[in-house]
Amino acid sequence: MLREIKNMQDVILFINMIANEIKDANPFEEFSKCKVDAPGNIYTAKEAAQRSKLMDKCFEVCSSQNKNFIYLMLVLFKEGTTY
Repeated sequence: MLREIKNMQDVILFINMIANEIKDANPFEEFSKCKVDAPGNIYTAKEAAQRSKLMDKCFEVCSSQNKNFIYLMLVLFKEGTTY
């Protein structure tokens, strides 16, 4: 599990991690145990909050390099890219 996002390589690793965990664009909090009854794709509230912070940092890193995080995420999800 990534602890922080520092550069574009971390952004891509984060996208890959999320792609392997979920295949949906819903907020992470929707996958917490308190909101999902079905097994699988479940995060604790702490895990969801951590991923949300990492995603916010991904936006910052991408923005600082004139990259579009959402576009990058969609392309990598579509291609099924694994690093």
